[in-house]
Amino acid sequence: MLDKSLRTDRLASSPIFHSRIFIFCATINQVRRMSLPTVFVITGANKGIGYGIVKGLAEKLQTAIIYLTARNEKLGRESLDKLIKELGDNRHSDIRFHQLDITDHTSCENFASYLKKEHNGLDVLINNAGFAFKNAATEPPEKQARVTIGINYNGTKQVSDILLPLIRDGGRACIEDKRRENGFPNSAYKVSKAAVIALTFIQAKELKSRNILVNACHPGYVNTDMTSHHGLLTVEEGADTPIYLATLEGNGPTGKFFYKRKEIDWSVPFVSS
Repeated sequence: MLDKSLRTDRLASSPIFHSRIFIFCATINQVRRMSLPTVFVITGANKGIGYGIVKGLAEKLQTAIIYLTARNEKLGRESLDKLIKELGDNRHSDIRFHQLDITDHTSCENFASYLKKEHNGLDVLINNAGFAFKNAATEPPEKQARVTIGINYNGTKQVSDILLPLIRDGGRACIEDKRRENGFPNSAYKVSKAAVIALTFIQAKELKSRNILVNACHPGYVNTDMTSHHGLLTVEEGADTPIYLATLEGNGPTGKFFYKRKEIDWSVPFVSS
C-alpha cells in the first residue's frame, strides 16, 4: 500500500553525488536453486552504497556469486580485497571482481561475453553507477548536462540493454534515486533521473511477460564520499531497500517506487532522513 507519510521526511540541503540502482532480479525456482548459484552484478560498487550492497548480499545469501564491478580496475580489486577481509567468516557467498564502465560500449560488451561464457547469463543486475555535480562545480551548464545525462541515463540504458538479454526469466528490478525535497538543484540531474525512472517503468511493462519485476527505490541520504559524508544514514541502511527488493521471492510488485521497503508516490517531491 502507498505510504504517503514518507513524503514529509527531511534530507539535508547540501548537494550530493548520486548513485542509483536498477535491480533486475530473476526469481529462482526451487529446482534451479538446488543446482545453480544466483549470479548478482552490482555496478559502481567499489565504494559507497554499491559496496554496502555487495557486503549485505554476501552476508545474507548462501552460495550466491556476487560481482563487484567498477570502472577503475585497481580500485575495484582493492575494494574486493578489503571487503573479503571485513566479512571474514560472515561471508557466505562468492564475491568476484570484474571491470565495467557503463559509459564504454566495449567494456559492457566484454563483460556480457564473460557472463555468458562463465554462467550462461545472470540473475540480478544492480545498476548503482551514477553521478551528479555539486553546487560548487565550476563547469558550464552545458558540460554538466552532457556529463550527467551521459552517465546517469545513457550509461544506465546502455549497460541495461546489453546485459538485459542475459538475465534469466522470472525477475525484478529497482532504481535507487537520491534526491532532495524538490529534486537536485542541478536541472540536468533532475532530467537524467526523470528519464531513468521513466525507463524503469517502461521496462517493467516490457519485461512482465518474462516475469521480471522492475521497481525503483530511494536509499535515503547516506553517509558516503558521494555525500561528502554529510548523510544521515549509514551505508548499511542505504543498502537495505535495494537488497530487500533484489531478494524478494515469488510474485511481487513491478513498476513501483520504494523507500525504506515501502511503496511511495515517486512523482511527489519528498526528502529523506
